Amino acid sequence: MREARELIERYPPEHEVHLGLADVPVVVHTNSGALASALVEYFAPWDSRRVGGFERVLYALQGEHRIDPASLVVLPRAAGKAPKEAYRERPGGRVVYKLRTGVGFFVMPGEVVMVGDLEREVSQVINLVGNLYAQSFLDRGYVMVHASAVVADRGVAFAGTSGAGKSTMALALIDRGHRFVTNDRLLVRAWGDSVDMVGLPKMPRVNPGTVLRLPRLGGLIADRSRYDAMDRRDLWSLEEKRDVRIPDIFGTDPQPQATLDEVFALAWTPGGGQPRIRRLAGFELASHLWEVVRSAGLFDLRPEPRAAWNQALAMAASRLRGYEVRGGVDVGWLADAVERATEPV
Repeated sequence: MREARELIERYPPEHEVHLGLADVPVVVHTNSGALASALVEYFAPWDSRRVGGFERVLYALQGEHRIDPASLVVLPRAAGKAPKEAYRERPGGRVVYKLRTGVGFFVMPGEVVMVGDLEREVSQVINLVGNLYAQSFLDRGYVMVHASAVVADRGVAFAGTSGAGKSTMALALIDRGHRFVTNDRLLVRAWGDSVDMVGLPKMPRVNPGTVLRLPRLGGLIADRSRYDAMDRRDLWSLEEKRDVRIPDIFGTDPQPQATLDEVFALAWTPGGGQPRIRRLAGFELASHLWEVVRSAGLFDLRPEPRAAWNQALAMAASRLRGYEVRGGVDVGWLADAVERATEPV
C-alpha cells in the first residue's frame, strides 16, 4: 500500500531485530533504538536467535500516521466489552487502527507496517510479533485456543474464557516447579499418537487477584490494603494488569514447545461451592476447545479455515485426557489435584 511505503520513507528504519522464536524467523525493522533494545530484552528468555526459513517482516515505526478513525469500521466485541479495533480493506491489504492507543497498522501479504508512539506502547509491538509467530504455526495445521499451559512430567493446559483463572492456575503450578509454556494463547496439533503444543512468546499479564494468591508475586503490589478489604468475587473480576517476568520471579525460562497430555476446561465460578472435576469424553473436550478457538484476527488476510480447525481439534482431543472443572474457585485444591496423579478426582 502506498501509505505504508511513504511512512517507511518518512521514518527510515535504521535498526533490525532478528528473532528466531522456536524455528520461526521474525525480523523487526525500526527507526527507534530504544524500541529495538526493549524487544531484544523482552524476547531474550525465548533464546531468540537468527534462524533460516521464511521471515515474517514487521516495520515498527516511531512516528505519526494519517489514518482517520472515522473512515474505518469498528470491530464489535462480546456484549459488555468495549471495542478495541477498527479497520478498512484497501487495495493490497488492510488498515487496522487500535482505538485505545492510536497505533495504526498496514497489513499486507508477508509484512506489516505499524506506526505510532511505540516506545510507549511496546506491548503493541510484542503482541504483533506473537501474532505473526502464531500465523506460522497456523500455516502448519495447528489450531489456536484460549488457554494457558505448563509442563513438568507432563504437559497441562487450562482452557476457558477471559477471567476463568487460566493464568492463575499456570502460575500456581510454575510456583511448584513446572515450566511456563504460555499464558493466554496455545497452539495445538495432533502428531502421531500425541499432541504437540506451542506457546506464544509473551509473559503473563495478571490481575491483583492472581498476584495476591501467590506470595512470590507480592512485589508486584506495593500497597495491599485496598485489595485485602475487597470481596473475593470483586477481586477475581478486577482488571488491573501487571506483568510477570517469569525468569526474574521464578528463575526459569519459558519452554515454548512440548507435548500436551491433559486439558482442564475451567467452568468454575467464585462462590460456586465445592469444586469438582469430571472426566470428559473426547467429543466433549473437542466441544470445550471449540468454544475457545482463537484466530490471528485482522492481522491475517486469509479466510479462517474453521472446518479444518474443527477437524484438527477433534483429532487432538481424541489423544488427550480432558477434564471439566466446576463448582467454586479453589486454586490450591486444583493444583494439588493436577500434581497428585494423571487421573485427578
